[in-house]
Amino acid sequence: MNALRQDTDYTTEDIYALPDGKRAELIDGQIYYMAPPNTNHQRLVMNFTYSIEGYIRNKKGGCQEAPDWVIEIVSPGSRSMDYYKKLIKYRTAGVREYWVTDPEKKW
Repeated sequence: MNALRQDTDYTTEDIYALPDGKRAELIDGQIYYMAPPNTNHQRLVMNFTYSIEGYIRNKKGGCQEAPDWVIEIVSPGSRSMDYYKKLIKYRTAGVREYWVTDPEKKW
């Protein structure tokens, strides 16, 4: 499933009102529907989560504002959004590091 752009401006309330199991992202008032992640995608998420969580626990730190570092795991249907649109949004928000992990390209 590709991320589909809608013509209406949406809010976080619209995202929270989506039916259970419906996955979407809200960017600039637009909802982008997403396909469920595959097993490889989920495995990468878990590996990053365990590593980062351990580091944060040891440092007793966290995130109070925009994070310094964001890792995006690319999905086939959101490739363009992950590489371009999100990069610009995160940079504007003050994120210093934006890493793109692309399972299809193995990097």
